[in-house]
Amino acid sequence: MIMRTDKVLIEMDEIGGKHIETLAVALAVRDMDTELKKEWLRQLKCDDRLSTLSDLKDFAVPLMHNLEKRKTLQSYSEQPWKKKLSTDHSASTISTPRKSTKEKRICPICKNGSHPTYHCRKFKEAAVSQRLNWVRQHKLCNNCLHHSHTAADCTSTYKCRHCEEKHNYLLHQDEKSARNVKGTSFTAVIDSCDEDDNVKKGFIYTALVVLKHNGNCIPARAALDGGSTHTIITETIAQDLKIQRKPMDANISGAVSSKKLKHYGFVHVSPVFPSDVDIRLSVCISSTLPASTPPDNAKDIIKCKEFSSDILADSKLGGHIDIIIGTHDLYYIHKNETKVCTEHKVLAMNTVFGWSLCGPGTSDEATALKIEVTESQDSAIFQRMYSLETVPQASTLTAEEESAVQQFNETVQQHPDGRYSCVLPKYDSPPPIGDSLAMAKARFLQNEKKCGMLPEFNRELDTYHEMDHCEVVPMDEIHKDSFYLPVQGIIKLSSTTTKVRPVFDGSAKSTSGHSINEIYLTGPNLYPLTSDILLKFRTKMIGLTADISKMYREVRLDKRDMDNHRFIVRDSQGRLVSMRMKRLTFGIKPSPFVATSVLRHHVTVNADRFPEASAEVHHNFYVDDYVSGADSETDAVKIQQSLCQLLSEAGMVLRKWRSSSSDVIAEIPADLKEIDTNHGCNALKALGIHWDTVNDNLFVTTCNFS
Repeated sequence: MIMRTDKVLIEMDEIGGKHIETLAVALAVRDMDTELKKEWLRQLKCDDRLSTLSDLKDFAVPLMHNLEKRKTLQSYSEQPWKKKLSTDHSASTISTPRKSTKEKRICPICKNGSHPTYHCRKFKEAAVSQRLNWVRQHKLCNNCLHHSHTAADCTSTYKCRHCEEKHNYLLHQDEKSARNVKGTSFTAVIDSCDEDDNVKKGFIYTALVVLKHNGNCIPARAALDGGSTHTIITETIAQDLKIQRKPMDANISGAVSSKKLKHYGFVHVSPVFPSDVDIRLSVCISSTLPASTPPDNAKDIIKCKEFSSDILADSKLGGHIDIIIGTHDLYYIHKNETKVCTEHKVLAMNTVFGWSLCGPGTSDEATALKIEVTESQDSAIFQRMYSLETVPQASTLTAEEESAVQQFNETVQQHPDGRYSCVLPKYDSPPPIGDSLAMAKARFLQNEKKCGMLPEFNRELDTYHEMDHCEVVPMDEIHKDSFYLPVQGIIKLSSTTTKVRPVFDGSAKSTSGHSINEIYLTGPNLYPLTSDILLKFRTKMIGLTADISKMYREVRLDKRDMDNHRFIVRDSQGRLVSMRMKRLTFGIKPSPFVATSVLRHHVTVNADRFPEASAEVHHNFYVDDYVSGADSETDAVKIQQSLCQLLSEAGMVLRKWRSSSSDVIAEIPADLKEIDTNHGCNALKALGIHWDTVNDNLFVTTCNFS
């Protein structure tokens, strides 16, 4: 159009046609789109003279420059994880270079695109105080963040989603003094250490990852924080991924201004390079997260010989943080391999994302992340003050707890040998459990390679088989629906009987992203307070303690639950064999509830025959530990004998008997007494507290941290 305008101007000068020039302007304006016509007519209102072709050229030239500028900005701001901008730059989509309601200016915050301010990544990741400064500095509307008007003149009907006031939700600030004393609330604290001469500067473990949700895919930087109990993601990433949110009620405070956590959701995380790794995370959604400052000597660190041939999880060693992965999920990320660069004093951790580094740096800022989930301090204080002035009341069961109790009562049964079994309580609509064999096999081989299988661990599993507490899965049932549990040995040196105890990981996830614990109900807490038990214990003249031998394994699993308790072991010939438990196991969510319910059910049924022993079980047992006593040695011996007889009828053995009276101990069979492993010092434990049975004193020990 500009070239045609120049040609017409030359011809007009030759023939001197004033009215023909006016006609040419009218024809050119006729071919404009609606928005351009409005802008052209808006200019005419400011000038009473007739428009010329020179005016039309002055109007069109800036359009051409604006078009070229938009092309450049668009190619720069396109990001692979977002919906790409249209590349059609026809006249109908060109905005005028003059101020108008349809103007697309360069973002005043990041200077890198023509997107609205509320879509600016830099703006959304900044603290609220910084956002407010930018709004004032660039004279933006507090409500819609546009530059052409103030909040008083804003016609937008949107309000803050947090407080319903007329300001943008990105500018919302919670009151730091807000208190929540109703019910129980939690606070996720994020502390960022300020620079101090006594604080050594450094950087933390980070990794570049890919976050996915329902087909949406975004590259992000993750902080691998061993001090965090929760995984937290930024609001920006949550919106870009379009995460399906679920309500929650918690607060987050610390390095960022106080915020309320209202939502959580689920995302999948994988490395940025091709990999089969795909980990499902439960994430809390926070408006901002503190940044991790990379060291100034990052290039020197990554070029050192220890890391030069490795795939680094984050080659920049820090930057803005999109997600903080907490301790619950770090297990699935860590590869149990580390190395050290002595030159730069840097520690490297091998992860599924590559080698992640941390250590001292030369940056002017020190970085330290600490995310801690604790009960709200104000709430805890008020509740504690209230509880001191009131008589404890029986807690009301939730719907899930009532369902667990009902399922137990409907399925519990006693077998001819006296032992009980029941169907483990489940959710009405449990999630799919998926395939878990490969996961359990990999975990077994990993543990075997890492530290080998301890002889005590193998002997304990052999004992399981010999006592018929587990069995080899028959070949005709090997393909049934099942769940394989990773198993490892937990060492407890303080135990006088079983030093190594096999523990099953019921939280291990299968290919569906769900664990076996997610299909079972926890059940209510049936234990009395340990403080109540210890106080009653000290009111007795004669102290008496014991515990139930292998309490969980004295409860049978129903056949319908056995295949959900499979595990992998290596037989004497070195072959991997599929086994399944036939008894209740450690690590499965409902096991404590079921074991305690069986014990209470048994003593309730036999309360008429053993009234005193039944009362002792109800009030003085904590899981498998008995802590009580009597006012005379005769009564103590009577209680000991009746308890042993009552529990033996359920297949349970009450052993490790201890007493403050040597005469009572003399009446107890030798195989049921506690073994003295303290070389005569008489200091044994009662519910975690040391008990000197000779002097009948309770005491605690402390560690010397110097």
